[in-house]
Amino acid sequence: MTPDGGSGVLALPAGLVGGLAIAGFVVAILAAAILAVRNLFHDKVRLAVTLTGVVFALILIVVQFGLFLGFLEGKLFATKCPKC
Repeated sequence: MTPDGGSGVLALPAGLVGGLAIAGFVVAILAAAILAVRNLFHDKVRLAVTLTGVVFALILIVVQFGLFLGFLEGKLFATKCPKC
């Protein structure tokens, strides 16, 4: 207890406390984003190899999706026998 009988804890309005929490969260997210960008661009060779792998994986996904759609339409392979 303080000499004036208070608890010694600063009482802030509820709206201000929520605003401070949101501001702190935004600052933490921005700091994490800055750190992430620094980590990405620290080793440029590793970044290039990683991005090449991701692009290659995306190309494979698109090709597989195209094959899937071709199978669904039935135009990829001849399904009917011309002599039957």
